[in-house]
Amino acid sequence: MKIEKYIPGFVYDFEVIRDGKVIEAARGCHNLIPTAGFNHMIDVVLNGATPYTNWYVGLFTNDYTPIAGDTAATFPANAGEITAYTSANRVALVAGAAAGGAASNVLNKAEFEINGAAAVTVRGGFISSSAAKSSTTGVLLSAVRAVNGSNVPIEFLLQPGSILRVTTGLEFQPA
Repeated sequence: MKIEKYIPGFVYDFEVIRDGKVIEAARGCHNLIPTAGFNHMIDVVLNGATPYTNWYVGLFTNDYTPIAGDTAATFPANAGEITAYTSANRVALVAGAAAGGAASNVLNKAEFEINGAAAVTVRGGFISSSAAKSSTTGVLLSAVRAVNGSNVPIEFLLQPGSILRVTTGLEFQPA
């Protein structure tokens, strides 16, 4: 039997907001869905596994490129999860209803207000089923390294009080 392949994936936009204006951005950053994320999706749809009803967006600082073997247990340390933002937990991913094989949080973007005394370097983001900052439980659904239009890794240096806005969505399209 031949199984048709689909290429699902999240796409991320990152925007640095200062004084209410976008001063820097990375748009169209394509993610990696790690094997654990794919397994969770398949088990929920085909095998009746218990779905997670809430998902959370996080940020990372290390010069790290996500790999298929990343899991919720390993990713926060390997990627260097950022926790210096005002929210007590990772920021909830609030996606709209699916339409046309896609859903996103474009109407309710995840915002991270940087706090603390020092600047923070953001190199990417991720989606996890666990709300707690630095949590190593649950499922890592997606991870992305921020890139520019030429697909070259970039970073954002955020001063305390700066806001990083993350828009992300998932789309399934035939390969």
